[in-house]
Amino acid sequence: MAVLITYKFTWERPISEIQAANPAENGETEHLGILQSVWGAISSYFSTLKVKAFRQHMYIYLLGVTAQDLFSGAFVYFIVFGYGLSTSTASWLLSLGILGLPLTPVNYWLFTRLGARRCYIFYFTLVVGCLGMYYWMFLIDLSQGMTIALLGVLSAVYLFFKGGAYSIPWNVFPFIPDVDEIITSERREGEFAAMMNFIRKVTSGIASVILGWILASNGFKSGATVQTPQAIHAIVYTIVFGVGGLTLLAILLAFTFNLDAKTHKILIDEINRLKAGGKKADVKPEVKATVESLTGVKYEKLWPAAKS
Repeated sequence: MAVLITYKFTWERPISEIQAANPAENGETEHLGILQSVWGAISSYFSTLKVKAFRQHMYIYLLGVTAQDLFSGAFVYFIVFGYGLSTSTASWLLSLGILGLPLTPVNYWLFTRLGARRCYIFYFTLVVGCLGMYYWMFLIDLSQGMTIALLGVLSAVYLFFKGGAYSIPWNVFPFIPDVDEIITSERREGEFAAMMNFIRKVTSGIASVILGWILASNGFKSGATVQTPQAIHAIVYTIVFGVGGLTLLAILLAFTFNLDAKTHKILIDEINRLKAGGKKADVKPEVKATVESLTGVKYEKLWPAAKS
């Protein structure tokens, strides 16, 4: 059903339109050697990082998802050895993440009302607050029943806002190729999607290696029912300070992120003006400032001269 809905309600630009927009490229690639083609593709992918908004977007996204990789990898150990609870309790707490699915429209509604920057700051701040509560509960002596009850509430809140925070990048992503278009006058959605997924896969692997190294270097024994105090503290500190530290960095970067529905509309209006034959010299100062803040490029160097 999901595939059918996707097929019926999504579309791509016609090939004829793409060829018309890039006449110089028609038939050119078939004359290139394999190495040239591969190098051209790699260069195109990494050129996406020249776009300031995309770099900021990737920094925030990767910090957030890497923090989540650490959290997911260590959470069961945290519950079992940090609180002395069972693995079934840990699994039950993780399953509370399903609450985020029916509440996805709430996340999108907040995104459209608050914008990406405010949503990032709001969600990530709540994530850090929840991590602080996890640590506070670890330090104090509570009954098992009270611990499970509080963990249930806390995990539900954490997993909901965590899910919202890491869905924001995919709400922002459709804006990114438009920022690139005013730099290159081309549509390169594929390159940006490929680069985003490629770097995500790399950081996911790195997070797993780092977590394994932290646990092993602190005497964690896989499969053991009892761990040393050093190993337990390594698990707790990974959850609280590792995940929390990465999330705090994401918050700091979010303060500088300027791409939202409002600035995107300004950008699109300027692209449409230039497409219609408008002169770059006639740009309004506030539009120029907005476009430069998103692209990281001086306005005079935007939109190839042949297009202006």
